[in-house]
Amino acid sequence: MIRAELRATGKLYEAILIARVAPRFLPCNCRAACCCGKRQNTEWINAIAYLADQVRGTALAGCTVNGLLRREYVRRYFTKKAERIQLDALAERYGIDRHTVSAHASKVAQMLGSTRKGKEITPGLEDMAFAAIEARLAECGMVGV
Repeated sequence: MIRAELRATGKLYEAILIARVAPRFLPCNCRAACCCGKRQNTEWINAIAYLADQVRGTALAGCTVNGLLRREYVRRYFTKKAERIQLDALAERYGIDRHTVSAHASKVAQMLGSTRKGKEITPGLEDMAFAAIEARLAECGMVGV
């Protein structure tokens, strides 16, 4: 029932919420010699790919950025700070100036996350996605009073 409400928020919000709360890896019990006991969560990977495609025409409109690097920016946003790939490492990996990588990552983070100017806070898409699912769940009586 919750998944149906999540889908009803729209593909963009659904992808944002999946990227934030879904596990990146799932247990794997295949017992193959090459198996490390976990596998990537396809749902999470697909959400990141969808969001990377969205930032191409919004946050990074007018910028020349390859698809893999867009995914890195989105993945980085949804990764805990201690586990994030450093911008210098991304710049080196893709052969791009560190300042360009920093500017692009900042644009993606501003679009997805809230921004603050003084005492004013502008909600980002992630805030809006959480507000949308909370409103839907409250509307159908699953949460709230």
